[in-house]
Amino acid sequence: MAGVNGALKISLSIYVYGKTSAIYAPAEPNTVAMLEALANTNPSNASILASLYGEEQMKSAEEQLSTYKSVHLNPKNIRTHFVGVPLIIWSLFLLLNLIPLNFAVSNEPVITFNVATIFTVGVLVYYFLLHARLAIGLTIFIIPVLYTSSLVAQIPHAFWIAIVVFFVGWVIQFIGHHYEKAKPAFVDDLNQLLIGPFFLMAEVYFMFGLEKQLLADITPLARDKRRALEAARKAA
Repeated sequence: MAGVNGALKISLSIYVYGKTSAIYAPAEPNTVAMLEALANTNPSNASILASLYGEEQMKSAEEQLSTYKSVHLNPKNIRTHFVGVPLIIWSLFLLLNLIPLNFAVSNEPVITFNVATIFTVGVLVYYFLLHARLAIGLTIFIIPVLYTSSLVAQIPHAFWIAIVVFFVGWVIQFIGHHYEKAKPAFVDDLNQLLIGPFFLMAEVYFMFGLEKQLLADITPLARDKRRALEAARKAA
């Protein structure tokens, strides 16, 4: 198939834009042809485009981070995310803290949890599966977020506090993407909402000279993915 693997050929023929979890929109024929040409030009493009547009199992940390970084290459955008993402995370934890879950067994006292605690466990398990060392840093970050948001959840108007903080966080995010001149990563893949904090923690590690191999692996992939995205945009 002249450099295009079978999985990519299928994905190019059926899917391109509108990727949100398991929902896909049909590709325009001229876009499919353009993507096939990109894959034929350079064999490495095949795997890049397959990761962008094909169905896959759980992606590796390198794949997830390179996809996220592909639309976060501008330093100003990254700096805004260091403010916006923590605000959004904290506001979401506050909202989840407002949703109690009660468990009772026969005549035993009721055990009360909240969705925030359950969500924290699930997300941290996912992060540890992706990259254990980065997950340690995220655990150190998330525990204070969970604790402080649980305290604020007990005061009046906690819901509206969460809404305001959430809104401010997203305003800062979109200001950053104005500098980037690229849409947020979650527009094409909702899973990238979970990768935002993961990416920022990786950036912190990189600042301290840690995980140098990870940085070396994801940077060229991110640039190649960005070029593929911009080529697809021009062809649309």
